Amino acid sequence: MKRLACMGRGLGMLGLLVLGSTGTARAWSGASAESQFQEMDTNHDGKLSSDEFVAAADRKFDAMDKNSDGRLTASELQASTQEHAARMAKTPEASMAQPEASMAQKMKQLDTNGDGVVSRDECENGARTKFVQMDTNKDDYLSKSELAAGHAKMQQSAPSTNERP
Repeated sequence: MKRLACMGRGLGMLGLLVLGSTGTARAWSGASAESQFQEMDTNHDGKLSSDEFVAAADRKFDAMDKNSDGRLTASELQASTQEHAARMAKTPEASMAQPEASMAQKMKQLDTNGDGVVSRDECENGARTKFVQMDTNKDDYLSKSELAAGHAKMQQSAPSTNERP
């Protein structure tokens, strides 16, 4: 029961990782949304399966896991956040940026077993659970609109630096 409660806490932040919005939040619409959806839709059928969604989480995890040890540390999350913020500063969405969560908040939400790191299993399990939550019509696929709505919901629930860990 405790594991499920912990998993729920980390899903919003995990979703931000999957969708490429670690740290600085952005609007998930227009060309950037289309581009990200196309990258995730590896079989190009116009919808995302759970496997495609989890694979996107794995790719993001791999990109963040700089030392390839299968675990994300606070410093790896921080580096990814800074890289993302630098990329976002160069885009039209930069004006829509929201304050980012502190590293302690991110780790608390993502590290569902409390061991101080985010494992690949935590990432994948969270992605599977988030997929089910975002699949509002329960057809076992995410449409562009379901993904966009899920992203918007995550943006609203993502903690800001003004919140206490």
